[in-house]
Amino acid sequence: MSAEAQTPAAKKTGLEGAVLGGKYRLQHVLGSGGVGVVYAAANTWTGRQVALKVLRQEFAENKDVVRRFLREAQAPTRISHPNVVDVLDLGEDRVTGQLYIVQELLVGTDLRAWIDARSPMSPRESLDLIVPILGALVAAHRRGVLHRDIKPENIFLVRAPDGKVLPKIIDFGVSKVIDRQRAEDERRTTMAGMVFGTPHYMSPEQARGDHVLDPRSDLWSVGAVLFEMLTGKAPFEAPTYNLLMVKVITEPAPKANAVQPSVPQDVADIVSRALTHDLDGRFPSARAFLSAILESTTFQDGRAENGAVVLPDEAWEGIAPVARDIPTIVPFTRRRSALLQRVTPQVLTGITVCAAITSLVLALTVGARPSRPMPIPASIPQVAQPRETCPPPAPPPPALAQLRPAAVATAPPAAEPYAARRPRARRSAAPIGPSAAPRLSSGSSSRGGLRPASAYPE
Repeated sequence: MSAEAQTPAAKKTGLEGAVLGGKYRLQHVLGSGGVGVVYAAANTWTGRQVALKVLRQEFAENKDVVRRFLREAQAPTRISHPNVVDVLDLGEDRVTGQLYIVQELLVGTDLRAWIDARSPMSPRESLDLIVPILGALVAAHRRGVLHRDIKPENIFLVRAPDGKVLPKIIDFGVSKVIDRQRAEDERRTTMAGMVFGTPHYMSPEQARGDHVLDPRSDLWSVGAVLFEMLTGKAPFEAPTYNLLMVKVITEPAPKANAVQPSVPQDVADIVSRALTHDLDGRFPSARAFLSAILESTTFQDGRAENGAVVLPDEAWEGIAPVARDIPTIVPFTRRRSALLQRVTPQVLTGITVCAAITSLVLALTVGARPSRPMPIPASIPQVAQPRETCPPPAPPPPALAQLRPAAVATAPPAAEPYAARRPRARRSAAPIGPSAAPRLSSGSSSRGGLRPASAYPE
């Protein structure tokens, strides 16, 4: 969330000094939009300065607006990239019921003000600013998030104390998650033909209201932004909204070097490919778009040594907003020099060849040596060692018939058939009395009790 200059119409809203969520004290208005107001606020628990966006009360019951407001907070956390605005919190105030988004407080200006003050921009400055934006889109598209509203107003240039610039993508309010379940949910709630985005930077398929969009739609928008940075003009201009949409859908985009002759040919070709109507002719991904810029001669020859755009203080005069807090600046990833890029493949090839030759020589040397036993020194007497022999087998144990002939020689009698069995004589009742009590043994019966000792044979 940016720290923008206050406008007279947005100085007071009645919420200054209020505490939302039990810990965010609103200080002053930074800016306002159609559905929300952005305040500079302070976390009363940690003391950190933040930007807090509050949804207007009149939209609290609008389900579509609420869903997009929540998506604006959820999409950046899904991406988590240094060139995407950092969302710190999302909540609803218990007292007022207002929804709010807490984001980092950015110090600088948006790309719209920058283009208006400095266009046409040099190819080196334009490419150095657009490269990190494409890096952020690589991360966003990998996580299934389409921004759908890339434009200069949604690219914020954070200013560091040393003059470096860190571009950040903001405002994911009309972004779209392109996983299967989310797409099905949105298909139920969004009418076919509804258009989201800004006409000057909208892709033809987006202007037609196509329901199925892919990352190449965002790449068209980046190409339109880069076109305006290099030439000072949008790719398409028209007096009315409808005529502008017709031009975007039907007419080819002009060449950047035809509008501004100072644009190098390789950069103009890159912009033209991003702005082609044919989806198959457009860059297939943000990574391919980014690679084309990084490999271009213009980018290699004009790249800043420290890997970031460095501008003097006077470059910010007239467009720098009022802000009190400077966020942590994440430096750009430093790119290797062109000389190192040209030398590295040859060096790696030489190392590989040397390693292969060394391995071959070692294999031949080891394989040529015959295997010989180690000689025994003459000082050590050689004594013939007797061969070890296995002990004779033990004699077999005596036969079981010799030990217990009765048990082995005599086979048990065959069981009599059931019908041939003679009935046993019923025992007479034992006398009752102390003298007739049977002796009990500790053996257990089949039922687990004690049986009289007379039941066991002696």
